[in-house]
Amino acid sequence: MLFYSKTLRLHIADISREHKRRRLLPAVVSQLVSVSKFFSRIMATHSIPKIWKKAKVIAIKKPGKDPSLAANHSPISLLSVCYKLLERLALQHISPTVERLLSPDQAGFRKGRSTCDQVAVTTFIENGFQQNLKTGTLVFFTN
Repeated sequence: MLFYSKTLRLHIADISREHKRRRLLPAVVSQLVSVSKFFSRIMATHSIPKIWKKAKVIAIKKPGKDPSLAANHSPISLLSVCYKLLERLALQHISPTVERLLSPDQAGFRKGRSTCDQVAVTTFIENGFQQNLKTGTLVFFTN
């Protein structure tokens, strides 16, 4: 069975329909299947190619700053496109399970949630505490 076969089958089916309409090269479908098998092998063996783990770090100059000073640059890490694709597929695969396991209070790195709300509530409570006020909080969760 191919890695993420449900999602991938939809894409292969779309490409196959386009192939019939536009006579695209069969190599496109073949390459997609090869990539899927490769990703499946990576996930089955828990072994990511070492080259995918390497990042190229480049420095981006901060606007309006002296470019001769290292402190006036922000480092950006460029990762392998294949690694990012595999990561996205893995996230798509595990998200439903992880969402069921996480506490409703967990907001960071979750779709549709923001840590800003938690920071606002914390700030409200802290300000009340600093002013010796009794602070109550009512929190609503919506889908």
